[in-house]
Amino acid sequence: MKYLQMWNFKVLTSAFLVLSLLLAVACGAAATATPAAKPATPAPAAAAVPQAPAVPNPINVQPVVHPGKVTVMVGGWGGRFAPAHGTNCHVYDVNMHGYLIRSRDHDRSFIPSVATRWEISADGKTWTITIRDGVAFHDGRPLTIEDVYFTWLQSWGPNSLNFSTSSSALNMARNTEKIELVSANQVSITHKKPDVGFAGFISDTSGACQGMVLPRHLWGLDPLSKLHDAALMEAYDRNPVAAGPMKMVKHTTEELMAFERYDQYFDIERMLPMRSYDLRKVPEEATRAAALRAGEADIAPVSQATRNQVEAGGGRIIFGQEATYLFIRHMGAWTKAPHSIKEVRQALAYAIDLKTLQNQLWGTDIHSPRGWLYVSPSAIGYSSELDPFPYDPEKARQLLAKAGYPSGQGYPKIKLNTWPSRAVPNMPEAAQLVADYWKRELGLNVEVYVGDETALKRITNAGVEAYGELLLRENETSVESTSSFRSAYFTADNPGRRHNDPEIFDQAAKAISVFEPAERIKVWNQLHRRLRDDAYEISLGYVNAPWGVGPRILDWKPQPMAFYPSALHTIVLK
Repeated sequence: MKYLQMWNFKVLTSAFLVLSLLLAVACGAAATATPAAKPATPAPAAAAVPQAPAVPNPINVQPVVHPGKVTVMVGGWGGRFAPAHGTNCHVYDVNMHGYLIRSRDHDRSFIPSVATRWEISADGKTWTITIRDGVAFHDGRPLTIEDVYFTWLQSWGPNSLNFSTSSSALNMARNTEKIELVSANQVSITHKKPDVGFAGFISDTSGACQGMVLPRHLWGLDPLSKLHDAALMEAYDRNPVAAGPMKMVKHTTEELMAFERYDQYFDIERMLPMRSYDLRKVPEEATRAAALRAGEADIAPVSQATRNQVEAGGGRIIFGQEATYLFIRHMGAWTKAPHSIKEVRQALAYAIDLKTLQNQLWGTDIHSPRGWLYVSPSAIGYSSELDPFPYDPEKARQLLAKAGYPSGQGYPKIKLNTWPSRAVPNMPEAAQLVADYWKRELGLNVEVYVGDETALKRITNAGVEAYGELLLRENETSVESTSSFRSAYFTADNPGRRHNDPEIFDQAAKAISVFEPAERIKVWNQLHRRLRDDAYEISLGYVNAPWGVGPRILDWKPQPMAFYPSALHTIVLK
């Protein structure tokens, strides 16, 4: 079977990101090391574009290392270190682990990392990655292809459906047919249906932990027999070993993760320019702002409410562009009225004045009422037609009356769930403002419930228990959002799916198998526009992450589409 080599994501204009694919027949060792499969009809070749370098650009001179420490405070973290656990690993894993694929700082385009190349079969189902030599875990053991194989089996293998708590991992597992060792430095995964987004899935572009590699030697002499051993997983969480630019040296649960620069990290360009790094959990924004002012913290997420306090202490605000998006999800919308009625869902969308939310809660620097869910302006397939529904209360009332609920008569009580977000300030306040609009403009009875993030995610992922309720939440943006799309609209047996429409499932299956760049943008834009109109989820725009930065930080360039501490290698210390 022939293999087609790919690719790089590239920002061509400020309007949207174009997916650049290099489809050329691979040669040499990669061509001979193919898993057994039936020959497939070759896909049409796209125009060749420059490929990312096979290795990171070398730097002959070691960067200057500041002898001091950088302290970052965040609102919270998951505290679990294995990719199948499904916790919020963004704030630490993306900097602690050696990812299979990294992304460039300015546009999040793909570059090699632990993987030097990634290929896809002509039928679009089998992906093969090749890893580099010379990568080591923090305990000195070499990272091998067997470690990648072990990690993939643990995350998406046959038994992972009975073990994983990560919705992303579960959805990948449902579409996984087999995982195979191909050669001494290659492993392949074959999907049941083509999946154009797999390279993005194992990259750092979403900040998730699916692209990391577990050290299989910590699972004993026969690690494959202990893939899902709970005791070993707990032991790994207590003492994680990774292969990235930061080595953990201390972990105080729910308080501190202390790291040191890993001098043996293979990518000199991504090595930390400081000797040590502390990540502290501080849920209260006022405490984080006071710490910045007092010089006890160097970087922390803040909001407009504490901006003056940060600046009075000699600090400033740096915005991480398009870091997260806000949305309201109808859970089990297809199961029963009123939320099974499209006009009802549209009425709820038209009744929200996003400009008021923006002005009262965030300001124009932080919030922008643009984009549809994960499709923000820099994402693949964005167009202005995807922007949120405009505020039109009269149209909202007409739609609600057409659906059989004039002035809200006969409409059952709405439960709108949310949680205090670590990424977006004032999310419970946003839920209350939305509820006030629905009460005033549509005559609806709305109760806002502020719950625990982990518990609400568990309930909503399970599906049935929360059917009929609504959820206002945030989520991370990404240049390549196939993972989010797969979970919400593509997977028919996912209890947390957004719909039950056979036509949408069919369109989704076709969209996820389109690899030609221009056609992919067109197909995804058309499908997203339909989903936006169906309003299974109500988009509330995207948020630029406001980072308070203390006076010791002379420069820092956080990556776009990252709500977590990113691009720490760009920090310049006084």
